[in-house]
Amino acid sequence: MALREARPDDPPRAPLTVTEALDADARDVLVATRLLLAKALEAGDVSSNALATVTKQLLDFDRQIRAIDDAAKSEEQRRDVSRPRRSFNASAI
Repeated sequence: MALREARPDDPPRAPLTVTEALDADARDVLVATRLLLAKALEAGDVSSNALATVTKQLLDFDRQIRAIDDAAKSEEQRRDVSRPRRSFNASAI
C-alpha cells in the first residue's frame, strides 16, 4: 500500500482497532495504538507509576506517524509530474 497525502475529496478513514490495524500497514498500527493509549490516559486507566512511560510512548508513536506522513508527502511531491522540472544548467557549476 503506497502512502499518499490525503486529498480534500477523500472520505475520512475510520479508526482501526489495534487488531484490525495488524492486517494493514505500520502507520495504521501506530495510529491505532496511539489512539488506544490516548483513550486510556483520558479515561484515567493508566496507573500513576506508568503514566510517564505511557505518555513517552504516546509521544514517540505520534512522532513516528508524523515522520511517515512527512515522508509520504515528500514522495508525493517528488513524483508530482505537474510541477515544472528543473533542468540542468552546466554554467551554474
